[in-house]
Amino acid sequence: MRIFCHNEYITMEHNDISWIRPLGGFATAETSLVPSSDRLDIELKVDGETYSGTTEATLELLGRPRISLSCIFGDMDEQTMESIQTASSTEKEKMEFRIDGCDNSQLSFGEFYSEICDGRLHLALRLENISANFYMKKDALIFRAVFHLFNFMEIKDETDADSIKRLDLVCEKWHITLVSLPETRSIIHGLRTKGGYRLTHMGGIERKDGSDFTAEELEEILKDLRYILSFAKGGWSIPICPVGYDKEDVVVWRGWSAPLEAWSGPFRWLDAADKEQLPMFYRRFMQKTRKRDCWRLILLRVIDWYLNANNSSYLSKEGGIILAQVALESLANKCLTIEELKTIKKSADRMTKLFDKLNIPTEITIATEKLYNYRPKFDSAPDALAKVRNSLVHHTWEDKRDFSDLHDEAWKLGLWYLELSILSICGYRGRYKNRLTQETENVPWLEDPIK
Repeated sequence: MRIFCHNEYITMEHNDISWIRPLGGFATAETSLVPSSDRLDIELKVDGETYSGTTEATLELLGRPRISLSCIFGDMDEQTMESIQTASSTEKEKMEFRIDGCDNSQLSFGEFYSEICDGRLHLALRLENISANFYMKKDALIFRAVFHLFNFMEIKDETDADSIKRLDLVCEKWHITLVSLPETRSIIHGLRTKGGYRLTHMGGIERKDGSDFTAEELEEILKDLRYILSFAKGGWSIPICPVGYDKEDVVVWRGWSAPLEAWSGPFRWLDAADKEQLPMFYRRFMQKTRKRDCWRLILLRVIDWYLNANNSSYLSKEGGIILAQVALESLANKCLTIEELKTIKKSADRMTKLFDKLNIPTEITIATEKLYNYRPKFDSAPDALAKVRNSLVHHTWEDKRDFSDLHDEAWKLGLWYLELSILSICGYRGRYKNRLTQETENVPWLEDPIK
């Protein structure tokens, strides 16, 4: 198969991607799959007594995706098994589970079901957490890791439709390789038709210099990728069920997790046909968030708000207008000086100052035609956004005008400003898709250095 590879940092040792492959069952699963063939030790504590058993995980994809655990306990007497089977919900809540190799303080289980078979107690648990991580070998170092990516966008290029597509994301310390499946194009076509959850890509994680890394470092880069990849797609598409290997190719760490969001096609700033955009944003984001100025926490939170505001299927456009302005105000509070925050009180003026600093235009253009026709009422685009937002949240606001006919354009405007603000703060200097004009163009500050 031919491999598409486009990144200035790629060296010969990174050409082999044969190790970046799905775990058994992932590539074809539509309803459920087993993310690990390993059975882990589990303990159940009931009325002061501790019982040992084993458990195996399954990723359920029907309905709301969940990790479910199939547990077997064989060291119980019949009376104890029957008391667990007939326990009330209140009694079940008092039972404690501990899984070997996991930080059990982070585990949360919902209702479980039980059955006695062949003298053993079988329990079916559902993990309420978004994820859970396990050390297969305590304190072992990781040489490289793989993760599964559900519902990601198609990586386009000039090669055959069914060829494997590759995209490399490289920063000072990390080399991330995204790889499509031979079936990715047909899978995405099916998702557009039927929705749901399907594996579309794999990811590989290595140190750029080939050195080992710790589980804590892996968890941190996985969290970064969770937000970087989702921001690029415009909706949640997170690394799930990652596996860490040592230099002997032995599994030393693994994570259980489930997709957050069914297939959706919201607008995204990234043009999938441009192979420069995602690698550049990844590199700039990593550079920005490794500085000692708290930007990582702020950007992760703001991207979270952006993703929720961008999906009008579960948050109304009115809600998106409000959330987008909250995110912009949060960025303004970080970017503006203390003196500026003291003297600039109005939200519209703070946003205007923010956009001036980031070299983002503030005039209302014909791209938002309805807002443009209100120009005598609105001093600028930030002023229009703030006034539409105020009409939604302040019942005592001085202007009682009904702006409902402007909600769609105000929603798009707020998200456009939020996309550009995140890109500008990270130092992105490339092309993007303008949601107001639907054109792919240079970011506004490309010819004008950020102040």
